[in-house]
Amino acid sequence: MYDASTLATVGWDAAQTDFPEGLPIRITATGVAINLDPEPFDEDRFRAALREQIDKSKAMADAKGEPWTNRLVLAIDRDAKMAVVDRAVRVAIAEKLDQAVLVLASANRRTPAAVHPALYEAQRTALEKVPPTERAMHVARTLETLVAQCEPARDVFKAIAMVSPTERCPTMTNGLADAFVKCGCPAVEAEIMTSVQVLGGPVDTPILLAHPVRLVADPAIGPRPETWAQFVAEHREPIAELRVPPAG
Repeated sequence: MYDASTLATVGWDAAQTDFPEGLPIRITATGVAINLDPEPFDEDRFRAALREQIDKSKAMADAKGEPWTNRLVLAIDRDAKMAVVDRAVRVAIAEKLDQAVLVLASANRRTPAAVHPALYEAQRTALEKVPPTERAMHVARTLETLVAQCEPARDVFKAIAMVSPTERCPTMTNGLADAFVKCGCPAVEAEIMTSVQVLGGPVDTPILLAHPVRLVADPAIGPRPETWAQFVAEHREPIAELRVPPAG
């Protein structure tokens, strides 16, 4: 799960809210993390960790009989240093990773109020006790257990896996509404809908956006701002490429 309060905020309404699969990388003011907690950026250590994750993701794709996608999911904190962002992206490009999804926070859209406030607070409180890197999986497992009790809801989650990333949210929202009418399981309905809302993040916070870009090394690039927030603020329209200077 990503914390929208730490991310750069954009008014790019065209950015999507569904996240395609990719190798997750988080860049903060203090370091870089691949799945684990951030640590000070070291280019050789980062390259080794990235290669390890590439090998694992390729093996998983092979096991599923699916093509491997050379895509990163980049969650960059607003106060991350651009110098570190540039270095990390250069390593990724050198490893043939030239696609990315930027995780951003919407300036225009916020998460809705809890449908079941008491249940929502209970689930959020319990989630705070789970390590941050394990929270999304924790909620997903809770949902898996709940959905097992409602056959129409199970069908909805099967359908989500078959549609494009941009169709997942409407498929889930509309599908679950229909599923609960068919099933008539009000107790499970409250828990499922609350778990889905918890997965989306705290109420009344900016909605997370997924913005796809190509990663490009550009020898003609100009001066860089100091932080990621300053870089994002320079672009009032969505960018198609995240261009970084080559190693000097």
